[in-house]
Order: sequence, then structure tokens, then C-alpha cells
Amino acid sequence: MKLQTKVLLLLFPLAITAGALILILSKGAINDVLLRETAERGFLALTEISPKVDAGMRTGEEKTLLPLLNSAHVQLRALYVAALAPDGTVLAHTNVVEKGRIYTDPDTRQILTYEKPGYKVIDSKGRKVLDIAAPVWAKDEDFLLSHEKGGKTFLGVLRIGLSLENVLATRAMILRRIALILIATGGAILLVILLFLHKILFPIRLLSDSTRKIGEGRYDVSVPVTTSDEIGELAGAFNKMADTLEKTTVSRNKLSEEVVERKKAEENLLQLLSLHHATLESTADGILVIDTGGKIVTKNRKFLQMWRIPDDMAASEDDGKLLAYVLEQLTNPGDFTAKVTWLYTHPEEESFDAFTFKDGRIFERFSLPQRIGTRIVGRVWNFRDVTERRKLEGMLLQSEKLSAIGQLAAGVAHEINNPLGIILGFAQSTVKHLKPGDEALALPLKTIEREAVRCKNLVQNLLVFSRISKNERFQEINLNDAMESALSLISAQAKTRNVELVKELGAGSSHIHADKTQVQQILINLANNAIDAMPKGGTLLFKTSLSAKRPGYVEILVRDTGDGIPKAMQKKVFEPFFTTKEVGQGTGLGLSLVYEIVEKHGGSIELESEEGKGTEFSVHLPIHPAAPPAKC
Repeated sequence: MKLQTKVLLLLFPLAITAGALILILSKGAINDVLLRETAERGFLALTEISPKVDAGMRTGEEKTLLPLLNSAHVQLRALYVAALAPDGTVLAHTNVVEKGRIYTDPDTRQILTYEKPGYKVIDSKGRKVLDIAAPVWAKDEDFLLSHEKGGKTFLGVLRIGLSLENVLATRAMILRRIALILIATGGAILLVILLFLHKILFPIRLLSDSTRKIGEGRYDVSVPVTTSDEIGELAGAFNKMADTLEKTTVSRNKLSEEVVERKKAEENLLQLLSLHHATLESTADGILVIDTGGKIVTKNRKFLQMWRIPDDMAASEDDGKLLAYVLEQLTNPGDFTAKVTWLYTHPEEESFDAFTFKDGRIFERFSLPQRIGTRIVGRVWNFRDVTERRKLEGMLLQSEKLSAIGQLAAGVAHEINNPLGIILGFAQSTVKHLKPGDEALALPLKTIEREAVRCKNLVQNLLVFSRISKNERFQEINLNDAMESALSLISAQAKTRNVELVKELGAGSSHIHADKTQVQQILINLANNAIDAMPKGGTLLFKTSLSAKRPGYVEILVRDTGDGIPKAMQKKVFEPFFTTKEVGQGTGLGLSLVYEIVEKHGGSIELESEEGKGTEFSVHLPIHPAAPPAKC
């Protein structure tokens, strides 16, 4: 609420109260004055007629009193004029019906006790009446209206009733005029007060508006100084404050803008750092950053994992100890450090090389300088573990070599197969045409025939090994014969590796429905793996029997006494290109091919192995034709 409103709200009830008090006091004073004036007129009339009523008052004759009373009644326009005896009996009355009545009412009783003239406002028939009474005294024949008894004789009372309607109307008119005067005066006073307040409050309003503008951030405001009093001094002080605030705010706004820009720069920097950290940690390579002084700036977790650095060493700041730990893992630490030294003497050069660990791992190393603008501040090293890739490359190369050898063997076997057939045919034909007595020729010819058959079987086995036959031929075969044929191919290799071949062929499991060539491939691949697993020699068991686990199937058991397969690798042995052998000693395709052939026959293969005790493969093949495996 504004100050001007507060002042008005305070003055308005005060003015109303003061006006009301003035009207109340004025009403009483005016009422008394008007009543006295009216009473004086009555007293004057009574004084005029009192000497004339002596005889009538003494005798009580109405005809003497009534004309005098009527004269006063007309003169004063009275409501009534009466002459009362001392006992209250009406001696004469302008209202003749009242003649002879005796007034015993309290007002009359009081009037009869008057010793001097008096008046009183009474109610008469619902109207306000000024009842004026004066005692009449007799003295020495001379009747006067007196205030003292002396030796006077009390003859009675003259009573006049005057209407107060005119008095009340006059009083109301006077009060209205007083009210109008009060209202006009009050309005003028309020107007003067308002003008005074406006003059006082105007500069205060200017100060208030200027303060609000400053609160809104508008500091280019000033308040005109129109007076030299306290308000003028306040306006001058306010202008100085606004000027100071404007200067301060400009500086503050500039500072705020700088703070906002700095926060934005910090957020961008944090974003870049977060991206940098996420990039470092998400890469599959080990990253190491070193400054120009050789101190490690940062490294990612993959680097620590690749170099197998313990957590306590990674947390320490001993870079020399860390370097020593790294070097002792390498097969040729001298070459490693020589490359590092050369790069620090040629800081702008990039580098790419590879190095090996004592445990056989192979890392590729790529390095380039770290720059800020054109200034070199360090060097970034990227390490990639390519051990598996190199193994796969070696396996692929070996596979290509074996494929070439297989093709060559197939070609050679095919070329040899034709002349062998001719030699065998001539030998058999000559033996048939020998005559009795040609025993000397029979023995060499039969030897030629036997060895030619042996060479023919060897050629057939070479063709099987090279997988030159692409057409599958499922038919009833003798499993034991197929095993004998397959083992004949590996017997020489087993002897040279000091491996004893043991066969346990079951009679009831000899015939199955299968592709003979592919069954031989199963046996040859399992045998080769087993022989490779026994570098110091051992025993290799081949066993055929009816399957106890799966009725309607035969079981081929291949068990060696080799090194065994680690448990962690057993689930991967049937995956293509997976091998536990050194590069150049295996393709990783043998067991994968076995698994594929077994599934194609509707069978299954199981592996049991324990490190240091050997490995056992159990192949289950259906005796009767099996439904082809479902295609996904």
C-alpha cells in the first residue's frame, strides 16, 4: 500500500470523526439557543398578559381569562394557552374542552412548583412541544411576573405550548449548512494535504521507480534533484549509487561472460577428456604415451593387460622399474631399446616393427610423435597383439602347402596307377599261363603280383588322403577292413615315432552303411593327431564295437597316451583352423573335417582328455542309413 493511500486512509476517518463531533456539539448548542429564544418569546407574551389576568385568576372566571389567552395564542401561534389554579384545575384554556379539568400528570405537578418562569420540552400527541410556564403572584393589588415570593400570593400558573417543528426545521437547516461547510472545508483541507503529499512523495516515487529499474538491470537512470532538503540529498545519493552500480555491473557482466565462457570451455575440455579416455579404453590395442623426457603421460588398461603388468607396479610412478619388467619378457630386448633410442634422436620419425616374447607372443609396434601445433611434446606408442593372426597366417600357408602337396600326390598317384595296373595285369596273366616245371618263374612272378597289389593299395590310400574323390558313395562297408586300410597308411609313420598301434576289432560291428573313403579320413586324421600328441612315443589304440550308449550304432574308439588337451581348449578343438601345434605342424582342419563327416553320417563324436594322461575320441556311426542332418 502506497504512503499517500495510507495517509488518506488515516485522515479520512479522522475527518469523519471530527465532523461528527462538531455536528453533535453544534446540534446541542443550536438546540439550546433556539429553545431559549423560543422560550423568551413565550416569557415576553406571558409578561404582557400577566397584569391582565389578576381578576380572572382570583375569581376563576373563564370569560375574563379566555380572551387574553386567545390573544396570546394567536400572537404566538401557540398550540395552547392555559391558566391553571394552584391545584392544577384548568381555569381557562384555548381548547375549551379542557376547562375544569384537573391536571395531575408529573409535568403539571412540576410546573405548579415553579417559583420562577421555566420551560420544558414535552411530547404532546406525538409532537415535540416547548411547554413554557410562569407562576402568577399577587402583591398589594399589583400583579407582576416576579422571581421572588416575598409577600406575594400564588394565584396559579400561566402555561403556553409552542410547537417545536419550526425550531427543529431551523436546527436541521443550520446543521445542514454546517455539514456542507465542514465537507467543503474538509475537502479543501484534503486537497491541500494531497497537493502537499504529492509534492513530498513525487521525488520519492521517482526514487522508487528508479530503484525498480535498477532491480530490472537498467542502471542508466537518474533522479532529478528538485529540493535541497533531506529528500534532495537522498536523490543525490541515489544518483551516485546508480552511477557506481552501472560501472560495477558492467564489470560484473563482463566477468560473468568470462565465467560462462570459461565454464563452457571447461565443459568442452571435460568432454574431450572423456572422449579421449573412452577412445583409449575402447581400443583393442595397447596405448602408451610418453613425453620428451621419457616420463609416462598416460596408458590404457589394454596396455597393462597385454604386457601383464601387476596393479601395484602400474599404480607406482617408477618408470624405470616398469621398463625393466617389460624388457625381461622379450626375446631380444636390445633391438627393442635400440629402436626406442633411435626414435628419440629422430623425434619427427614414425616407426613400425614387430617383436616376440619369450612365451611366443608376437606384438606389432607403431609409433608416431605427439604434437601441439608444430611443437613435438611426446610420442605415442601403439601395441597390437598379432600372435593369433600370425598363427592363422602360418596355418593358411601350411594349408596351401598341404593342398599343393595333396594335388601333387593325387597327380602322381593317378599317373602311377595306370602303369601299376598294366604291370599287375601282365604278372597275373603270366602266372596263369605258366606250365608245370616253370616253378623258377612262378615265385618271382607271384612276388611281382603281390608287390604290385601292395603298390596299388598304397596309391588308393594316397588318393583317399588327398581327398581327390569328390563324390560321396554311401553303401554297406566292412568297418574293420576300412580301418585296416587306413592304418596301413600310418603304420610306417607310427614306427618312426615309436608309437605302438593296437587294434581291437569287434566281430559284430564289422558292417555299417557309410562312405568308406570318408570313414578312412576320420581314422587317418584321428591317428595323425594322436601320433603328433606323443612326441616321445606311446600306445595308440583303435577299437570297434557295438555302442552301449546308443543302440543301432557302432563305436570307434581312438585312445592315445599323449600329453592330453587342456580343458580350456577342449571346446574349440573341432573349430576350423584351431590347433595346439606349432606353426608348420598342423592346419587346424583335421578335427573340423572329422566332425563334419561324422555329422554327415548322422553320428556323433565325443572327447575325453586329461593333461599328462592322454586323449580319447569316441565316434558313433549308425549301422543302418541315417536321415541327413537338418539344414538351418
